[in-house]
Amino acid sequence: MFRYLHFFLILLLPGILNAQTLGIRKYSNEFLTIGASPRGMAMANSIVASVDDVTSSYYNPAGLALMNHTMQFSFMHSEYFGGITSYDYAAAAFKLDRMSALGISFVRFGADNIPNTYDLVDQNGAINYDNVTNFSVANYALILSYGRKFNEMARYHGYLIRYGGSVKIVRNTVGPFANSWGFGVDAAVQVQVDDHSTIGILLKDASNTFNAWNFTFTDAQKNVLLQTGNDIPVHSTEITLPRLIIGGNRTYNLNKEFSLMGEADMDITFDGRRNVLMATEPISFDPHIGLEAAYKKTICLRLGFGNFQYYTDDNPDNKKVFGFSPSIGLGLMFKKLTLDYALTNLGSTSPGLYSHIVGLRLTIDRAKKH
Repeated sequence: MFRYLHFFLILLLPGILNAQTLGIRKYSNEFLTIGASPRGMAMANSIVASVDDVTSSYYNPAGLALMNHTMQFSFMHSEYFGGITSYDYAAAAFKLDRMSALGISFVRFGADNIPNTYDLVDQNGAINYDNVTNFSVANYALILSYGRKFNEMARYHGYLIRYGGSVKIVRNTVGPFANSWGFGVDAAVQVQVDDHSTIGILLKDASNTFNAWNFTFTDAQKNVLLQTGNDIPVHSTEITLPRLIIGGNRTYNLNKEFSLMGEADMDITFDGRRNVLMATEPISFDPHIGLEAAYKKTICLRLGFGNFQYYTDDNPDNKKVFGFSPSIGLGLMFKKLTLDYALTNLGSTSPGLYSHIVGLRLTIDRAKKH
């Protein structure tokens, strides 16, 4: 297993070196860290080791190899900041053979109906509200994934190994003013230690993800920017550095009907000190934990703890306070249809920013030939 970890670290090295030599903008493509299923988000996205369904395309492509159905579909919707922004996710996975599967995911995070007031004041200095139009600011991602079993029996030092990867195309738009295209690659592995324990490793943006931005402004809009003290951008490039996610899970079968699964994950970033529990320069460590209790694999209760950090409270002395973001969720399985719900947020420690997340998963099996 350790030789696989060495392989991932070798892939990661170029990104670390680039971080030291280039001026890197932090938090590029952060919308791809929100999550992709109510199950995962209810568990603080701590499922890199345990994921084994269509959402593996997002969380760990190696988990696609465990999908035992002909195909699966997943849909999710949520809203944040009082409905100002919406987050949508759709995915499909297809079993290729007993060893491998293919997945495709689509993500959109955006704010719509934003007033465009560039032309509010006409050339004569009069205010004309008829000139106000609306535009959207949105992030899109298309993710193509593949997962495969390295072996079907514990022949490799007693471990069952699965591996996979993803290619993602990222599109960002800011109305008619700016847009960008990006491209990146993820690599992943799952190592099943025994019948109850699994280790998962995901290297997001393994080769760095580059977003190339273009900007378009009319002469009138450029004058507005100059008069308000803003720069007029022409071209720019964002680089998303690698993020290494390592996790391990353990399942306890309490009896024939009840089971309990726990997973602890660690996000390791290489773009400098972040406001996380363990932060250094340039590496930061962000732990998160998830729990799932299941009854007959038909009803699941989930709990997660993430976003551990110190923040400044509202007291006059600006005292640093330790905080974290809890999340909860419920899953109901009806034969081929699964309904999932989560109550979580976007990482704030404020209790007023929680959002309801609802998702569906549909399983289809090809009829067996007689």
